[in-house]
Amino acid sequence: MKPLLRVICLFWITNWISAFSLNAQLPAQDSLLRLLDAHPQQDDRRAELLNGLAFLLHTSQPDQTLAYVDEVIGFVDKLKDKKKLSSAYSVKAIAYIVKSDLQNAEMWAKKSLEIDQRIGHKPGIASNTSNLGLIYYRQNNYPFALLRFQEAAQLFKETSNPNEIMMYLNMSAIYAETKNFRKAEEYIQLARSRNKQVNDPRLDGYALLNLGTLYTDEGDYQKGRIYLDSALAVNQKTNDQSNIAKAYGNLGSSYAKTHDYQRSKIYYQQALAINTTLGNSRSIAVNHCGIGESYLMLDSLLLAYHHLSVSRATSEQLHAIDIQRDVSQNLSRYFEKTGRLDSALYYHKQFLLLKDSLDNEANRKQLTRLELQYDFDLKEQEYIQQQAISKLQIKQLWLYGVLLVVLLISLTGYLLNRSRIRGIRLRNEMREKELSQQAESLLLQQQLSESELKAIRSQMNPHFIFNVLNSIESYILENDAKSASQLVQQFARLTRLVLENSTQALVSADREWMCIQLYTQLEATRFEHSFDYDFQVEADLNLTEIVLPPMLIQPLIENAILHGLRHARGYRGMLSVSIATEAPQTVIISVKDNGIGREKARKLKTNVGYKQKSMGLEAIHERLALFKLSNPTSTTQLEYLDPEENGTEVRLRLPLIRREQYPIGGVKAS
Repeated sequence: MKPLLRVICLFWITNWISAFSLNAQLPAQDSLLRLLDAHPQQDDRRAELLNGLAFLLHTSQPDQTLAYVDEVIGFVDKLKDKKKLSSAYSVKAIAYIVKSDLQNAEMWAKKSLEIDQRIGHKPGIASNTSNLGLIYYRQNNYPFALLRFQEAAQLFKETSNPNEIMMYLNMSAIYAETKNFRKAEEYIQLARSRNKQVNDPRLDGYALLNLGTLYTDEGDYQKGRIYLDSALAVNQKTNDQSNIAKAYGNLGSSYAKTHDYQRSKIYYQQALAINTTLGNSRSIAVNHCGIGESYLMLDSLLLAYHHLSVSRATSEQLHAIDIQRDVSQNLSRYFEKTGRLDSALYYHKQFLLLKDSLDNEANRKQLTRLELQYDFDLKEQEYIQQQAISKLQIKQLWLYGVLLVVLLISLTGYLLNRSRIRGIRLRNEMREKELSQQAESLLLQQQLSESELKAIRSQMNPHFIFNVLNSIESYILENDAKSASQLVQQFARLTRLVLENSTQALVSADREWMCIQLYTQLEATRFEHSFDYDFQVEADLNLTEIVLPPMLIQPLIENAILHGLRHARGYRGMLSVSIATEAPQTVIISVKDNGIGREKARKLKTNVGYKQKSMGLEAIHERLALFKLSNPTSTTQLEYLDPEENGTEVRLRLPLIRREQYPIGGVKAS
């Protein structure tokens, strides 16, 4: 009986390529080729592109896949990120699996796994563990294969990776091979149920193919063909050539079991054509065996012997015991038909020996044990935790009992009196410390409130308000109602944001960013748009997810405008404000202008009506000092940079605080 080909899923984890549908393979391939041509340098980026292109082609062009990853391995000394080398090894293992070169596949998969374990790359460990499971499956080492798939499923689950679904399909294939059909169907249906959440057509194609194979194994050929036809249609849409070949091959096996050998031969020939292109030696051996059996039953004995001989040679080279078993059975039938009974008896004995090897009861018992062990391991952690809690409670009870006995023995009049006096003194000392701590806390809160008040005054100082109102009045007198209305709205929004932010010690960064943008727009209007401005946010930084102390950035912008850009002559002023992350866990805010610079600003006598001394900068220093006092481990720094030419850059470093760590609304300023 010819082996049915089930789908076992291949994995490769990289830093930038996410799961993609294979119907996008050609556009993705063209895009990667263009990027590769534009980046000839042998570095991490080129390795990333080569690995991505190699994985994209692993099912349709495994030899080209090997060429791409060998190029990466060729400049290994120039790679800084070891994950790039691990990815190359992993894809190389996958290509050898497709080509049925399992010895090389195992070697490269273990090399990749070794690197990932050394650097602690958990996704890579999961993918390589799964691929080793596939290799053991192809070698008919089902206990080891199941163990690897179970380990991979747990790793994928811990990282919330949808590839956990594929592990269920892989486990179902093993249970189907050992004729545990109900367990196999249970895992397939579980995989299909989970796939409804991610809606991956590849997984649906895998599941349909395995279901069709399962029902064919059980003898429900009509239902099996329905699923196999559906699997063929889905895999043709995703252009998965390997699975298309499996569907053709399994349909050939299904029709052979109902003695429709003419149709069986056609399907096997279609599968053989694809597998020959892919270089999949194992599948080629299976297809030749199926074609040979069909010709044998159709009494085309010479053609039958040719295909069976090719299958026997290939399966012996691959050490594929299941294929050798089926070839031996068919060769026994062939020699019986040709009257060579001694050869027929020889191959019949070979068939029985190989069959016994595959049906070894130890494998079944080992599978059962592993299944129970898998379920046990999932619950073991919870049990250990409960046991630890129980032991701790018992220890506490014993401790309380011992203390009680000691206390009863020790309670004499003299000791009781001394204990009472000592207790009074201790309470007094603790009370004094508590009062001292409360006083320090009140002082800190008072200083913080005064600093925040200074920040509000610097952000909404009378000169600024007066000039904004003058600008509004000017627009009204010029009958420019639209501009006046827009200015009023901006001023109102700024005032509201400042007042709202002032009630909180930390505010959402996007609100603070909006506040300083409104302030800059108003200042630009005040000075008749005599300078340009630009606000930049790092691409990967989501301002809604982090919080900042309010009213720290505005005084820096005010200083840049009033003492730098306002005095610029002969060129147009430019104000640049940016926010980005800096390792480790630090936010850096940069305020840069091309004004006259700090040295010239100090020498220049400011006009009456502008502050001689910046209250805002004093408030920043005070608030940073207070913030550092209440958060000793945090990183706070205000740094001034003077470029060689005109201008000044101020960098403010603050700790990166996530919103979930410090929920807005629960943190009020004093």
